[in-house]
Amino acid sequence: MQFSLAALALFVASAMSQAINISSPPSGQTVLAGEKLNVEVTRQNSLSPSEEVAIVIGVSSCTDENSCPSPSQVIQHVLYNGPYAAPHQNITVTLPSSLNGGHAVLSVTHFSLVGVSCVPSAGRRHLLISYD
Repeated sequence: MQFSLAALALFVASAMSQAINISSPPSGQTVLAGEKLNVEVTRQNSLSPSEEVAIVIGVSSCTDENSCPSPSQVIQHVLYNGPYAAPHQNITVTLPSSLNGGHAVLSVTHFSLVGVSCVPSAGRRHLLISYD
């Protein structure tokens, strides 16, 4: 039993070290519908081997901060779906011109294979932006 708990703890620590962050834009930034936006995605180096599969950048609109949909449930507009060059990548996306003033959730979902056994891993980060 102790070996199983130790292995589980090691796996959780390994998976957590694969987490990505949205370094830019900052949360709360005001953007214009239809404009280009630089999304900077970073991942800390890890002791565990990993193979990057892809990231998905999306945006979902909402009327106010409390009505935003959960990025784990829906991505209204996929802005980027492709490879990720860890540990740091800048990706320029074009925001949908169909979004009206209000708020939106910008989300990044990261897929990778972790460890020598290539265990599938998915992580997600999101932040709130404002539309003018």
